Formats: sequence, C-alpha cells, structure tokens
Amino acid sequence: MKKIKLIIILNIFLILSMKAQNIISYNPPSYPYGINIDNNYTGNWMREFSFSKNGTGKLFSFGAYGSATSLYYGYIGGNSTSSLASPWMVFLPNGNVGINTTNPHELLSVNGTILAKQVKVSTQAADWPDYVFSKNYNLKNIYDIESFIKTNKHLPDVPSAKSVEENGVDLGKMNKILLQKVEELTLYLIQQQKEIDILKANSTN
Repeated sequence: MKKIKLIIILNIFLILSMKAQNIISYNPPSYPYGINIDNNYTGNWMREFSFSKNGTGKLFSFGAYGSATSLYYGYIGGNSTSSLASPWMVFLPNGNVGINTTNPHELLSVNGTILAKQVKVSTQAADWPDYVFSKNYNLKNIYDIESFIKTNKHLPDVPSAKSVEENGVDLGKMNKILLQKVEELTLYLIQQQKEIDILKANSTN
C-alpha cells in the first residue's frame, strides 16, 4: 500500500512539473504533511485538479481561483469546459460556503431547493412565546390591531411582504412569531367566550 501511495505522489509531481505554469509543488517539510501548490502568478489565476473522459469536458474538478493578492474562492466544479463558469460549490476565505452560487453571504448559501426529512432550529427557552400566557403580558387591544392592519396591511410583529422579498425569512424567528400570534388569538377567544357567556346569562335573567 505504501508503494502505491508513493507511486501516486510521484506521478502527481511529474504531471505538475510537466504541465503546470507558474506553480511550485513540493512536499511540506512539517505538519500538515501532503502536497503544497505554491502559485506565483502575478494576475488572476485558477489552478485545479480535474477529471475528464477522452479529453472532452470535465466530469469533476476541484481547485482555487484568485488574484495576485488574494484568494477569491476554492471550488468544486463539474460538467463544464470551464469550472469557473459553473462551479457546484465554492468556499470563501471567510468560511462561507455556497452551493450553486459564487457569492455566499452566509455560512451556507444555497441557490436552489433543499430537500430534507427534518430541519431543527435551536433557540433559547426564554425566547419561546410561552410568555404570552404570563399574567404580566400586555395583550394588545383588538381595535388597536385593527387600526394597525388597516394602515400597514399586515399583523404587528410580522414582517411585511416587501421585507420578506428583500431580506428573506428567518425560519426560527418566523415560527416563534406565528406561535405568538396563535397564543394571542387563543387569549382573544377565551376573552370573547367569557363575554358571550355573560351575555347569555344576562339574557336568561
């Protein structure tokens, strides 16, 4: 097994020394051990390992893209004559990862649909809207809510359609807001039922 690994490493060195431009490849003398590719190009550059079939198109590739002074991103490419044109996944120097996008603004940005059997969002217990049922909770007057809706066209504390279009939806925060509104609605219903019971009692007397 050690001989096979040595042969693979020697072949990689041979390929790099024969075909790479502006690259110095060497085995680092200290931890972490492996193969280092030192790029000394003075302009924009892209260096990668790629796999193709019969020299036509790339089946899979991974590498890095940058300028003389900085790294733009590391990437995993795919079915393209140029991996830069459509990388599957990119890794920015700040740690952000993008899938189907080269400009991820969050730790993980996905430009497409995500399919999952379960999504778990963690939150602090104090942030969960059980506080709605506290004796000190300030339940808004129903007519104040009506006035707010007429003016703003959405419920208090709920983001507007424009805000959602511009900023997206925080799923964890939105679930808490929706639960808060359900709990408030429950309190209004209880209050309404008490008033109905009083009216019924008065009507029978």
